[in-house]
Amino acid sequence: MSGRSQKKIVKKTTKNTRGSYSILNDELHDAAATPTGTDDQADPANNLGSLPSSGVELADYLKAATSNFEKVMDEAVQSLIESVRKVERALEFEGQRINELEKKNAELEYRLGRMEKSFTDLAQRVGSHDSDVNKAERSSRRNNFRVIGIQESLDVGLEDCAQIVEDIIKTKFKLEVKVERALREGRKGDNPRHIIVKTSSYDEKVAIMKSAREALKEDPFYFVNDLTKRDLEQKRKHKKEVQDLYSKGTKLRFYAGQWRGNGGVPYFTA
Repeated sequence: MSGRSQKKIVKKTTKNTRGSYSILNDELHDAAATPTGTDDQADPANNLGSLPSSGVELADYLKAATSNFEKVMDEAVQSLIESVRKVERALEFEGQRINELEKKNAELEYRLGRMEKSFTDLAQRVGSHDSDVNKAERSSRRNNFRVIGIQESLDVGLEDCAQIVEDIIKTKFKLEVKVERALREGRKGDNPRHIIVKTSSYDEKVAIMKSAREALKEDPFYFVNDLTKRDLEQKRKHKKEVQDLYSKGTKLRFYAGQWRGNGGVPYFTA
């Protein structure tokens, strides 16, 4: 093949190739220009249109956003301040109530203290009164003693208690004593009632009581002092201790409401 023929073939091929490229470019252009949907937001390029496209617009956008943020923060701070003020007012109110309650409590404590003092004073006066009454009753029984264990007569009306006691004193004590009064105490029951005896003088009563233990040691009955209820309780309170002391050689006597040792000194201080 000659050189001229080869040049013609190359030119023709080049021309055809350029035509193909031209057709491809036209088809791509048409495809790009054809819409793919009715929603503009489906195209990412459309979203970029809502953002500021220049420096001035961006500055305005940031300024507006900052202003809105400051407004929101200011409202939040004001709301917080108002909440704190409400709490402060509530605490102030509760503080006032607490102060009022403390004041009332102090007043009640003061009144209670005065009442306790009044009760203490009253108790002391009552105790003093009881002591005075007990002393008066003790004095009224000064010449008395009790006879315990003598069987009662079936006919109470025929029983002469004074004569019975005088006979015992004369027989057992070898003493001539005039009994001023003697009578049974309380209601009749299964056990013989006590005979309360009153002598004419305190000295006669003392003489009888000093020798009563020895004189009546073989008899089923015995003599004891006629004590008040309060003195009797005090005597029984230390009965076991007195018995223990007696077994060890320490003898105590009970009179004037207390157990006493030598010289009449009270033995039990409590």
